[in-house]
Amino acid sequence: MTSKKTRYLIVSAILLVGIILFWKIDLTKTTERFSSGVFRLFKNKSAMEVYTILFQRPHECTRIVNLTDQSMPYVDCCIWLEFYGCPEEVERIVSKHPFETRKYLTKDKLAYDILFGPKPTWWSLAILGDSVVKLSFKRDDKHEQILFTNLEGTHIFCCDRAE
Repeated sequence: MTSKKTRYLIVSAILLVGIILFWKIDLTKTTERFSSGVFRLFKNKSAMEVYTILFQRPHECTRIVNLTDQSMPYVDCCIWLEFYGCPEEVERIVSKHPFETRKYLTKDKLAYDILFGPKPTWWSLAILGDSVVKLSFKRDDKHEQILFTNLEGTHIFCCDRAE
């Protein structure tokens, strides 16, 4: 009887050690995957990476000037982006969603300005000229994309709000 008990205990111990080792290896992989995912979430993205996430691959005429990324989603309200482009690039971006388009005089800032913020220090729509074109698309209450362009469609400011 004792030899059966001894064998049973040895087999049980081996199985238990095997399960613990397997679990430890699996936990290590899970922890590595989780930590690398969190790192990717909070790492600084390049301006081109952010642009590509928002609008897909840019037209060759696109030149990004300023970016303030939403480094911590749900804490930072928006991605703020300023870029130069061409009318074809603006048309490509606008064709992806049902944007509402309105034209304003630049001096009528209260009629078109974004109410959420804080805005970056470089955000100045006055440099777009006497008039601005506001293109806005609201996916739902928590996601909105607003573009401001000059009349030529060559200088663009973008605010992408996601809460």
